[in-house]
Amino acid sequence: GFSIYQVIVQDTITPILTPPANATLEYLVDDLGVDFQADEAIDTWSVNDTNNFTINSTGYLSNNTVLLIGTYILNISANDSSGNVGFSIYQVIVQDTIAPILTPPSNATLEYLVDDLGVDFSADEAIDTWSVNDTNNFTINSTGYLSNNTALLIGTYILNISANDSSGNTNFSIYQVIVQDTIAPILTPPANATLEYLVDDLGVDFSADEAIDTWSVNDTNNFTINSTGYLSNNTALLVGTYILNISANDSYGNKGFSIYQVIVQDTTKPIFTTIPEIGR
Repeated sequence: GFSIYQVIVQDTITPILTPPANATLEYLVDDLGVDFQADEAIDTWSVNDTNNFTINSTGYLSNNTVLLIGTYILNISANDSSGNVGFSIYQVIVQDTIAPILTPPSNATLEYLVDDLGVDFSADEAIDTWSVNDTNNFTINSTGYLSNNTALLIGTYILNISANDSSGNTNFSIYQVIVQDTIAPILTPPANATLEYLVDDLGVDFSADEAIDTWSVNDTNNFTINSTGYLSNNTALLVGTYILNISANDSYGNKGFSIYQVIVQDTTKPIFTTIPEIGR
């Protein structure tokens, strides 16, 4: 006699996956590229986040776009030819640990009471906050535009410009602003003077558009000018015309001048002290 006997061999065991080590990537620097393996032949590999990642037929996992900063929890599935599915949870961390690189403008030289500062700083990545160490004299806005917020005194300003990205990385740039005075003072003279001989004395005020360190007059034999710009004669003036050069020096060596005229005339008739006898 005989008997029919059936042996069924089936595969009901899910594949066991061997994942790579979880990945930590530097933002905008690193790309993901890792291999998954299994203890048997795999028919299809898949990843749950297909917007950012792809996995090929050999189990090679990579990003398919620029990854934003954050943590990605991925479910990697592997199907064998018998329909058994194994999976592995895989983590990708994208972080930003690199300080921004700043591109400063050229150092600035400004004319005192004429020029204002207005320059742009830039960086190789988006900046969350810009700051400047001297907030009494300067301000920098959210786009990296640096300007003075008050009239700057003459001198040299060494500024520390800091930039923080959204991940807390900070970098800085040293920037120099020189404020100088190279413009001669502009004098405001009084009206030219006409004096009566032996009657009038000179006393007039000169002024300037800035503080004056020293005033001077070219004819010191007959005139003097004091520290406030007050011009006077220092002797009895003879009849005639005096052409004076009034100079004013500011504290930075800039000199301005004004030509000033003094006329001394005699228009007074003589007064006789005795009446002459007529006919003698």
